[in-house]
Amino acid sequence: MSRETSMTAPQRDLPQEPSGGAAAPAADGDLIMAQVDKAYWLLEGEVHLYAMLAGKKPYPTPVRCVQFASMAQLAAALPEEGGVGALWSINPAIADRLRRDNELIISNAPDHN
Repeated sequence: MSRETSMTAPQRDLPQEPSGGAAAPAADGDLIMAQVDKAYWLLEGEVHLYAMLAGKKPYPTPVRCVQFASMAQLAAALPEEGGVGALWSINPAIADRLRRDNELIISNAPDHN
């Protein structure tokens, strides 16, 4: 199983933009993170992971962060192979830096009942 395959979240699970329009599909190289409580994982953009972690520009901005209400909700949004365990974990201090530098857009994951 490749790491890239297991990290790709289905596009249907990306949230709506705050304006109410559909979120644009992730372009190649976009950085998308998932958040549950104070924990973060990389969903898309592994090619830019080192630059984002080190704060070495250029890397795609803004970074999108999808907030999930629970680990179960995050796991349900991921492909079955790999799941959350296959994702890169992101130190919360990195998310704090991105937020402080106005490089982070946060949105809520859609509810799937």
